[in-house]
Amino acid sequence: MGSSSIRRVDGVTGVLTTVAGNRSQSFTGDAILATGAGIGRMAGNVAVDSAGNLYFADGTGRVRRVDAATGLIGTVAGNGSGAQGMASSAGGGGVGCYSTPIGDNGPASNATLDGPVGVLLTSNGNLLMSDWLDCRIRRVSLPSPYPYTTVTLTGTTGTISSGQQETYTATVSPI
Repeated sequence: MGSSSIRRVDGVTGVLTTVAGNRSQSFTGDAILATGAGIGRMAGNVAVDSAGNLYFADGTGRVRRVDAATGLIGTVAGNGSGAQGMASSAGGGGVGCYSTPIGDNGPASNATLDGPVGVLLTSNGNLLMSDWLDCRIRRVSLPSPYPYTTVTLTGTTGTISSGQQETYTATVSPI
């Protein structure tokens, strides 16, 4: 099943530490400490940029980033609504490809990734990922021109009647 975590061995001391994942195979959110985050079943490799940030595809249909300075985890690509590595009769697993990838040419965090596995950072600042069920290599320009944010919308009442006014509060937080 996999450990649903990423571990690191210090090259000097030989000490083993957990860098990301709480052994949960479900998505538990962004902007939290990576060691407390569910990262699904790790797929493929881990890429490291020049600042020490980690990038990897997880089993929840996302590509995630662990900030080296803060230890916080965030989603770089994928909204979690894809097939998440599961083959179906619609494609993948040698059966064929999904016909239309969803989310190209827009914010990467809104895209549907059906089977992200491998990631690679290029020298010119691009993140490449293999999306095996979509039979594509997809690219995210880093830093992204789109801000990495999460939005929470809350209302003041539980039920709204026809014609009743409702006040909503949107809270936008950086990831």
